[in-house]
Amino acid sequence: MRLESLANEILLDLFEFINGVHLLRAFFDLNSRFNQLLVVHFQRYDMDFRSISKQYFNIICKQHLPLIMNRIVSLHLSNDDETPNLPNVFLSYGFTLDRFNHLQSLKLYYIRSIDLLNQIINQCLHLPYLLELDMIDCYFLYEKENIRNLINTIWSLPKLTHWKFNRPFSSGIWLEEISTISSSIKYLSIEKTECYFTNLSHLFKYTPYLRQISTSIPIDFEDIQFQTIISSMISLKLIFNSYCISSMKNLFQIMPNLHHVTLHITSFYLDGYEWEKILKDYLPRIKKFHLKMHLNYPNFYRKENEINKFLDSFRTYFWIEKHQSFVRYDWNPSDINGYGILYTLPYVFKDFIYSNEFLSKSTCINDRNYSSYDYVTNFLQINDKNNLESCSFLSSFRFPNIRHLEINFPFNDNLWLIIPKFNQLTSLYIKLLGNNLNYKQLQELFNRASHLDSLTIGIDNWISIDFEFFRLESTSIRQVRFVRKNKLTIQYLNNREFGTLINSSIVFHCNVLALGIENRTKVLDLIKTVSNLQSLILQCQDDTSNYNESLSINDELIEWLCSCLPSTYSITRDIGTSNIRLWIDR
Repeated sequence: MRLESLANEILLDLFEFINGVHLLRAFFDLNSRFNQLLVVHFQRYDMDFRSISKQYFNIICKQHLPLIMNRIVSLHLSNDDETPNLPNVFLSYGFTLDRFNHLQSLKLYYIRSIDLLNQIINQCLHLPYLLELDMIDCYFLYEKENIRNLINTIWSLPKLTHWKFNRPFSSGIWLEEISTISSSIKYLSIEKTECYFTNLSHLFKYTPYLRQISTSIPIDFEDIQFQTIISSMISLKLIFNSYCISSMKNLFQIMPNLHHVTLHITSFYLDGYEWEKILKDYLPRIKKFHLKMHLNYPNFYRKENEINKFLDSFRTYFWIEKHQSFVRYDWNPSDINGYGILYTLPYVFKDFIYSNEFLSKSTCINDRNYSSYDYVTNFLQINDKNNLESCSFLSSFRFPNIRHLEINFPFNDNLWLIIPKFNQLTSLYIKLLGNNLNYKQLQELFNRASHLDSLTIGIDNWISIDFEFFRLESTSIRQVRFVRKNKLTIQYLNNREFGTLINSSIVFHCNVLALGIENRTKVLDLIKTVSNLQSLILQCQDDTSNYNESLSINDELIEWLCSCLPSTYSITRDIGTSNIRLWIDR
């Protein structure tokens, strides 16, 4: 059947499943009928510029956006490794966000400049329909005046109901710069920002209609009494690193209508009796309570009877009969600190941390009732022994929805049992353990992971990679990164290693490549040889620039690259790092 033979209604239904960028690229100007269908479809649509090539981004900015910008309801702008410097290029075309007058959702990724964020958010002040704003992995220096302007502009957005700010390792002190009351914000997600109780107390004063908040409480020994009652709050999600249990109880008290509570505790130990009392006294309206609690309790070291007593505290009428709530405890019997993780079932957290030394027990009569970890999308290993070698506690578990897998290689074949399908896997980080590895196992994983997009390889040195690795094939992998196992430094390729790498199948077909090289001139060979390359993230051993100075005027390596490459390329350096980022225009 030919596509053109389908009715317009069916084609419009199909368009709903295709990204707007891909739609324009595939169907624009095929004929007048498809052009008219695109006009009908783009009455309301999401424009997601993540993963786009620079060449096609330029085409859309010149030919399409001026015609459809007032129909776009959702916009994604990213400065990540796939589209480095895209937000600046977007603004260089003269676009301002206030012209997207039907915009309802704006998502910003990896923006490194507070000035750029202020510029973009200021343009949103008069958007009449903007409900949702996400700022994901946006890193910037703490500049008090700029932070104050940014946060108060966000709190001044007239219709904004959802704000998500995901900035790892940042402090929530900037929340105390809020001086504008928002009558519209109801849902906040600031999970990777560490908010002290004093920060939260200030936040609550200026966001009185909150219904849901997700955040992290850092190590804090100072008790605080919250004053503001938030009767509208019904859902609370906390990563709790503080030792102030009394402040946690007081936090519950000012939210009398909490229905859903999810806690990830890393700092203190409470048994089932103590949690039962907290729920009865401070969370009387609770409907769903999810808990994950990390324990370092030496009394559990080689004392299984103590572990049984601990689990018995969660076997009371309150837990089993009234709430029908069960817990599982995974622990490392060889750890003298008694490390373990207790969590309620079903497990609702997206990350699952695994050690092949773990044992497990639960309060369930039948463990198989909760053997499927459907909420887990990230599966991470925390030790450097061969994967899943002794994984009796995992053998009956299933993880059907894994999107990111971080694991050692080689791995035990039990992996195929606990992750029965890899069709959702998009990101893989592997740590190579030793030399002379059997890469057939890794090829099998590639074959099963039909949607695997990103591959990161952690190595000690290039000698540890056999030539067999470079014969591996994948039809889906678009992004390849080579890092040291500690993820903080890069291993530089010499000329021989570089020649082997760029002729490998996986690298030859990739769109995004991140690596280190000894000789900068190899950048030119790389761009010429890898014809599908859209962006290149690299470090050069012969880089002489002082990249620790945030905005160096004279960046010798960038100047050299600009002199050797077309002016249409975007060439930038990450502030404070040695990473050079090229967005290639072919």
